[in-house]
Amino acid sequence: MGAEMVYAAAGAVAVLGIAGGVCGVAALRAGWILPWQRRHVRRPALHGWALLVMGGSLVAQAANLGTFPTGPFLTPPLAASGALLVGILLLVLAQRPSSGRGARSTGPGR
Repeated sequence: MGAEMVYAAAGAVAVLGIAGGVCGVAALRAGWILPWQRRHVRRPALHGWALLVMGGSLVAQAANLGTFPTGPFLTPPLAASGALLVGILLLVLAQRPSSGRGARSTGPGR
């Protein structure tokens, strides 16, 4: 793979990370969720944090793309991958209804 291709892939990943971060800020500040996700998301604030974490991890991975680190320099890409997994976990939790007190029941009695 040529250097131009690596830089193009890094740029695309960085743009996706920035777009995810922007959507995360919109979810945190205004509770705005993308239209195709509104039906699934139960907790917009948690969804916003998940998008911020995932966007940051994608930008960090784009910064490391093409350097092929080894040894002690392998830590930043591994940390970015771990942050991506944490973001995915937060996305899953944002789609589940909260189980705290005061949670509304959607059972037949209501």
